[in-house]
Amino acid sequence: MSKAACIVREAPGYIGMPYKLGEEGPYVVGKEHTKATDIDCSGLVYALFRDCNVLLNGQPFPRETADDYWRRADSIPKPERVGDCCWFPRTGRKTHIAMYIGNNQVIEAGNHGPNNAYPGSGYTGTCTVAQMNARGAVWGRFRGIDIGTLEDDMTPDEVRAIVREELEWGGTSAEIKTAESHLVRLGLISRGRPPAKGLTWGLFALLLSRVLKLLGRP
Repeated sequence: MSKAACIVREAPGYIGMPYKLGEEGPYVVGKEHTKATDIDCSGLVYALFRDCNVLLNGQPFPRETADDYWRRADSIPKPERVGDCCWFPRTGRKTHIAMYIGNNQVIEAGNHGPNNAYPGSGYTGTCTVAQMNARGAVWGRFRGIDIGTLEDDMTPDEVRAIVREELEWGGTSAEIKTAESHLVRLGLISRGRPPAKGLTWGLFALLLSRVLKLLGRP
């Protein structure tokens, strides 16, 4: 399993875990650890990355504060990959961190006060990207982190499994027709498939259309 897919799988297991400053959930880092069921915002990032054996510059991901983590990140305009994070500036420092887990969802161990209008106050929960932006989030990606996208972070066995699945399934006529229309619209082909080569052409059209969509060519 890729590391991005691992994070997506593991993140829901932390939802509902109580917030406590200095904690890392199931991991013991330093003498402050009290319960395996408590976690803080940077501890959640550390725990998820440790769950999935994420490395930073070839080394185990370190346990640091939100502000320290910001110093290890490059600013990005918006989250695009699982593992991208957002921070919240306060008095010149970044005092809170949360992680993008795909599908427009961000997970955080939150402690934003009793009147916080968003999920995450006092426990681990999820927010949308828009909710984070409304709170003043700034986005970043860790330099040297070994997480790709869900597609390019696949293991060789996962890639082979997907190829086998696609080769065993030729696609329905309607799906092939939709794929052909997509390629014609992009100007990559000028007409539909030759009638005598339906399965071969249909598989090619489906695969190429899906690749282009992954590359942002709807």
